[in-house]
Amino acid sequence: MDNLTLFDFRITNGQPSFEPKTFPMLRLARYLDKLANLLGHTEHVHLLTVNKGSVMPIIAIDTIVEDKVIGRLKEVNSPEIQKIRKEINKMLVEDNATAYFKFHKAGGIIMHFEGVKAPICETITVYEQGELEGTIIRIGGKDDSVPVWLKAADGVIYKCNTTNKTTARELAGFLFGDIVRVSGKAKWLRTQMGVWELENFTIQMFEHLAQEPISQVIERLRHIDGNGWNEQDNPQQTWKELRGGE
Repeated sequence: MDNLTLFDFRITNGQPSFEPKTFPMLRLARYLDKLANLLGHTEHVHLLTVNKGSVMPIIAIDTIVEDKVIGRLKEVNSPEIQKIRKEINKMLVEDNATAYFKFHKAGGIIMHFEGVKAPICETITVYEQGELEGTIIRIGGKDDSVPVWLKAADGVIYKCNTTNKTTARELAGFLFGDIVRVSGKAKWLRTQMGVWELENFTIQMFEHLAQEPISQVIERLRHIDGNGWNEQDNPQQTWKELRGGE
């Protein structure tokens, strides 16, 4: 245990019957999946046991990545962390529960999950012109409105539609192919949890986004007079630094 740091992830709803022997294993597995993605460094994150005291998985993290994990959890404003926290809070609301993540035994709470105790937001619907990018993974239907499913880079699937049959036929040519950018009328709903969800998206037009390796992009840029890339010793590394280390 010298190379491990222990943490508690406690899920509770205040009821004595809420404990490991009554909590569905599949539901717990879904919580742990979300938690693993939240912590990152998944090859260094382990489940030791599930203690009583509501439902409390004991999480072990290899000490060599402890500082990185804690640093990641402090990035509360990053889109990735916010997205996963919202997903966990949504599950907690469904289970009428709250949760926290803390150091095992000694130490303060690192992250709260308000769950069912989160302030209730007013439901709001917004209509606007918008754009989405992703890969076409499904298209077709018998109605006047043709369903078009778009899978974004982060894995989110947007269930869109189009009433333009010509656009539908053209989009079908990109099924499971290159990334496209669609534009059209979007209907967004802000839920009581304060989460924005896409209710509907009607595609009016689209464009094919060319898939070109970074090396080719940089090589093309280097042939433009006065662009500055010719002076770079390692232009690909410079590109990555400009993109935030991607």
